[in-house]
Amino acid sequence: MNSPKVKAANLKRRRAKRAKQATEMAELRAKVFERAGGKGELCGLGGPPTDLCHLNGGIGRRRQKQSKENCVAEHRFCHGLLDGHPELMIPGVKAHCARHGYPLPERFRILEAKQLQQKGLTNG
Repeated sequence: MNSPKVKAANLKRRRAKRAKQATEMAELRAKVFERAGGKGELCGLGGPPTDLCHLNGGIGRRRQKQSKENCVAEHRFCHGLLDGHPELMIPGVKAHCARHGYPLPERFRILEAKQLQQKGLTNG
């Protein structure tokens, strides 16, 4: 069992870590929303975007993938499409990546390859 001093030190460390992560997230969100310029980055529709979306996410790994290249500002509806039907968002993601010089996220490379294979356009 940990002593009260150890528990207090651990609590202090956890709080400092959460505060640092919150600050980093706020900075990332500000950068991404500034880049968006008041429109959804994948859909191009006007109206301020509401959500910060991860192109290549993953449970347990999201913290590692917090970067300007991996995040887009989108409307709530488009965020739902990105999560539920990412195959519909491939053209928008490709255009976004080309516009900013980012590599196409692995998730979308795989989806695109599967679509091409289903259409019989690849040998693999």
